[in-house]
Amino acid sequence: MTTPKFKRLKTLNTADDDRRHPITTVTSATSASAILYLPDNVIERIISFLPMKHAVQATAASKHWASLWPSFPVIDFDEGDSSVSDDPAKFQRFLRFLENCIHRCRNQRSLDKLRLRVLHGLAGDDSVTVTVDKCVTFALERCVKDLELCFVEKAENEVSFYLIPQAVFSSHFLTSLNLEKVRISLSSRDIVNDALTLLSLRTMSLKEARAFGVKSV
Repeated sequence: MTTPKFKRLKTLNTADDDRRHPITTVTSATSASAILYLPDNVIERIISFLPMKHAVQATAASKHWASLWPSFPVIDFDEGDSSVSDDPAKFQRFLRFLENCIHRCRNQRSLDKLRLRVLHGLAGDDSVTVTVDKCVTFALERCVKDLELCFVEKAENEVSFYLIPQAVFSSHFLTSLNLEKVRISLSSRDIVNDALTLLSLRTMSLKEARAFGVKSV
């Protein structure tokens, strides 16, 4: 049987003699159990700094923790490594993960940043577009300041690019907007008016973005 390792804290020296008085002895098991008894607001604060995937795993470790779902200042959804071969089942799990997280964060009132990185193309799969739309709508309703949408897989044609909701260009709170491999419709709204509504925008990055609906003058 392996003897548990003990971590001994610093000792104090008295002014009267050289005797060392240990303060306390802490084991890893004691530390782990102590976390479970932290105040709820402290636990929420800790979880809020974890990546979303790890936050979900953390709340699964305790029934009490599962009842606590903090406000996340930054929500980062990343499907994973683009070098991994196509796995439809894994992608569907990722979509369900997005839906579940958005549902659990439904009471959140504000959001600093939403980052969404999707490996798979959207061609022929409306469910992907619906899920991404829910994520974007969730962020806009909570006055997101930094929005980043990245679609990695090479699309067969421009039509399969994700169409950015028009509400994005009407946000008064966005300060940073980063878009990759998306479509932007310029036909249903006035280009000039849309640009003026992004009053707080400081930085914008468009990579392989496609605009359509521009009428020639």
